[in-house]
Amino acid sequence: MLTAQAADVEHLASLGDVDTLLLLDTVTRQADAKSRLLVLREEERQIEITIAQLLGPDTQSQDTDATQSATGDTP
Repeated sequence: MLTAQAADVEHLASLGDVDTLLLLDTVTRQADAKSRLLVLREEERQIEITIAQLLGPDTQSQDTDATQSATGDTP
């Protein structure tokens, strides 16, 4: 939705009709969405680290072996 709104704003700007409030809203919402995505990715990595710490190294190698077997990859 934000991508479509940004495309609309760019199209209107190319025609010379710029609504600065709409442009500000679009840019702000895009920045907020990107910021939230970064926060969620960081939280996901922290959860992965916590799980790895709780399960220990033996479980990690078994998980890797199982994933490789399931996908047909070899170490």
